[in-house]
Amino acid sequence: MTHELTETGRQAVRESVRRVLKLVGHELEVSPESHDLPGDAGEIYNHVDGLVRIVRRTPGDDVSRFLNQLPAEVCHDCKHQFENGFCPLRHRRMCVLQIAALPVYEAIGGALRNIEDPEYCQARESAADAGALCGCNGGAPCPACAPSEFFG
Repeated sequence: MTHELTETGRQAVRESVRRVLKLVGHELEVSPESHDLPGDAGEIYNHVDGLVRIVRRTPGDDVSRFLNQLPAEVCHDCKHQFENGFCPLRHRRMCVLQIAALPVYEAIGGALRNIEDPEYCQARESAADAGALCGCNGGAPCPACAPSEFFG
């Protein structure tokens, strides 16, 4: 069962991502002036719910599982990706989700832990019992969590 984040939870995730991106590098800092510019970290805010769904079901710290799920959950409705799936930002390594995938993944996970998100916590407990293979298939490896070639 998927629980929708409350607005308070969404704000906690946004704030966690903002803080970590500020630490990662000034060029990734979210600012109101640059929000929605191509490749800007502010675009993460447009995809918070999709990113949370990915983090909830992706155990461990293997960021390739996170990256592999972005096309179906986030990129498909990104305004920068063409209909055929090509994205000039990804191609030029200008997509903030590609550049800062691990810190974003960890920041969202940290925020979900802090707000004691039940779905996130349950997936972590199930994954620990199953050897942390995959949270979306009851512990068995699945194609959605296989290593990503999409973000190469």
